[in-house]
Amino acid sequence: MSKKNLILLLTLVGLLAVSWWQFTKKTKDTFAGNVHTQFAVENIDEVQRIFIADRNGQQVLLERGEGELWIYTNKITGRKWIANPSGIHTLLQTIGKVRTRMPVAKAGVENVVKNLAVHGKKVEIYDKSGERIRTYYVGGATERAEGTHFMMEGAEMPYIVYYPSWVGSLDTRYTTDEKTWRDRAIFRVDPATLEWIEVEYVAPSQLGASFRLERKNAEEISVSALNTAAATKPTTPINTRNAAAFIDDFSTMIAENIIDAPALLDSVKFMPIFATVRYKTSLHTQPQTLRFRPVINLVADRGDGDVGTRQKIQRYVVEMGNGDVFLIQHLVARKLFWNYNYFFQNAEVVLKEDEAMFVPKGDMPAYTDSTKFSFPFVPQLF
Repeated sequence: MSKKNLILLLTLVGLLAVSWWQFTKKTKDTFAGNVHTQFAVENIDEVQRIFIADRNGQQVLLERGEGELWIYTNKITGRKWIANPSGIHTLLQTIGKVRTRMPVAKAGVENVVKNLAVHGKKVEIYDKSGERIRTYYVGGATERAEGTHFMMEGAEMPYIVYYPSWVGSLDTRYTTDEKTWRDRAIFRVDPATLEWIEVEYVAPSQLGASFRLERKNAEEISVSALNTAAATKPTTPINTRNAAAFIDDFSTMIAENIIDAPALLDSVKFMPIFATVRYKTSLHTQPQTLRFRPVINLVADRGDGDVGTRQKIQRYVVEMGNGDVFLIQHLVARKLFWNYNYFFQNAEVVLKEDEAMFVPKGDMPAYTDSTKFSFPFVPQLF
């Protein structure tokens, strides 16, 4: 190697070394000895409760339950739900890994403190002994979104805090939004705990498809028709493989969204019920009930004043026994909608239709429920 090339190589290595040093210097937490910068909780397994309050009066309480389960409480309404596992995981990772980059520049301290006072969120973290181990305020992002303004309770100086290997504002992770913290699971069931399931269809042409599956023990499963007069009597024994496959699929069902707007909730009772699903596990004292109501997808007026409906069902509104209401995609819910005869066919059950079909009123007899509303169509799956 020539002397000239060697000098160039050494210069390049030097520049890379300086760049690396600058990078690590910039991202290193240089305030470990300052209690007002120790926002991170080293052992997140010791975190038992997290309280978050914003300046608009919203208050969130997150409490560790059994195993991986966390409970979310809206402190304003007092209502409790199972917490969203994904949101809890993200928040705990943030609590454990946030680092302090630098203090806010003196010229910007006043504005940052004012912003925290108006828009900041108060965060309180408690350990398993009930001791409050952290209290700090979370503000907005820096100008270039390279960090977020944090300020410890009792401190006079706000700091710029970051999450390693991630760029963006951390305030969204400390949200007080109810929908974010509520678990969107319509159910989370360990199939081993399942005792029985009923799927009851409402349309007259589908009454015979309704069934009750009951697990008497780990090996013995029975399936019976809910409407023996309408059901086709099976000519073969129950296919236990198909029954076991149905049970295995009855584990977790995640909704697309939570419906909580009063106007939408009021309209739910006017929607036709396609199917009612009831089930009980060994962990429940009472059966759980889910009512599936198909969403009508209107076809826009084509200029002739005729507004029709799409021929495929893409979503359902699911009304829970406790009053909660969810929106779920058909492609997620369809695994519940078996026909009674499926459990007695020799072949494996394959749900071929990607979407359920609307059946217009003229193609089958109209029907009503106990509220005496007439329904113009029913979903057809079979």
